[in-house]
Amino acid sequence: MEHNHQTPFCPVCQREALAPRIFIAFERISTALRMHMWRISTEYHISPVQLYILIFLRYHKPEKVRIVRLAKILHVSVPTVSDALHTLRRKGYLIVRRSKRDRRVRKIHLTQKGKDLSEALERWAQPFVDILMKWSEDEQLQLYTLLTKAIEEFYKRDLIHSEGMCIACQNFEPIDDVRYRCALMKKELSRDALQLDCPNYTYPS
Repeated sequence: MEHNHQTPFCPVCQREALAPRIFIAFERISTALRMHMWRISTEYHISPVQLYILIFLRYHKPEKVRIVRLAKILHVSVPTVSDALHTLRRKGYLIVRRSKRDRRVRKIHLTQKGKDLSEALERWAQPFVDILMKWSEDEQLQLYTLLTKAIEEFYKRDLIHSEGMCIACQNFEPIDDVRYRCALMKKELSRDALQLDCPNYTYPS
């Protein structure tokens, strides 16, 4: 049987090079995250998309929440997000209010019921965080540095959303390969200080 040695799914390729094994490691971790999120969301009779939306609303200001933004982050269609929001609203987990300054703008807020559920849902990530917390600070730093480097390459190839990431922010200013500057904070940043979900993220003009 012939094997395509360009694919990381080929066991021969995995034995002969490290990059394919790294890819498979990413794939296994991604699958574990998805499956665990699915189990938790099923336990609470909601979808994974609804789970993410509830947690996102818990930590982001209503004026920062847009259907298009959620669709980009989740890599799903706008109608899918709209349907998820409609279901959550029908179940009493969120409400939609018109902005006092601009009546055309609608802001999404969690109800107390939604806040209680989002707090319970957060536990889906805890087993994975617990594992990372067992590592030394140096190990965590090395991993984060490499992951942000990979994420930057994925972003350049349009393989990952840019919402909230320093590298895609209007205020991001590269100094060299390892140093950066935030124009908003007027502060120099190292790679390990780059944020992936910054509350001050500004869309590039």
